[in-house]
Amino acid sequence: DTIKGDFKFSAIPSYFMTILPKTFSKFIKEFPEINVQMTEKETFEILNEVKQNQIDFGLIASFEPELLDQEEFLFDILLEGKVQVFVSKNSPLAYCDTLTPPELVNETLVTYNGSTISSFINDFFNKYGAMKILFTSNNTEVIKKTVAEGLAIYFNYDLGQSSHHYVVNGDIVPIPLVGHDRTNIFFGLVRSKKKYFSAAAREFIKQLKQQIAKGDY
Repeated sequence: DTIKGDFKFSAIPSYFMTILPKTFSKFIKEFPEINVQMTEKETFEILNEVKQNQIDFGLIASFEPELLDQEEFLFDILLEGKVQVFVSKNSPLAYCDTLTPPELVNETLVTYNGSTISSFINDFFNKYGAMKILFTSNNTEVIKKTVAEGLAIYFNYDLGQSSHHYVVNGDIVPIPLVGHDRTNIFFGLVRSKKKYFSAAAREFIKQLKQQIAKGDY
């Protein structure tokens, strides 16, 4: 049977930089007649789109997926990640195996302007005191260049970071954050409890899950 049905979805940038390109190119080669609309957005915007029935599903990250299930959403966990601290190879912190919040509070931070990581940083500041923020940006390249030059440190999830050129060439060192209760992040698929997938969307999700299972990202 030919799979039919167009679908729309939105995803946070982490997916665009890792899992999505391979799944998407494989899927459209296999099913060229299916029209897929894919948009990059932030988690809060995606939840809004799901709520208003503007998209079939979203690919997001959440620290508290159980809260989504209590609302009108269904959240299917695809991957679990961890928050890491990214530091310059020239930083004294680069020699640590792990880092704890008290070791970081006097550091200068650059932050990514995304809703999920912002909620992590707000929670961190509320518990341990505010850190000095050098700047906030949506440009991950600028953020990483700043960290590589030793001007600041950076919090991010581990998904896809190990393949970034600053990490590969050793200019930036990712270090696990420990001693904080909010370091596990869940990457998953969110949809409305009222929405059912088309055959095409189901096939795409199946292929996405297969790719994740293989660790191919």
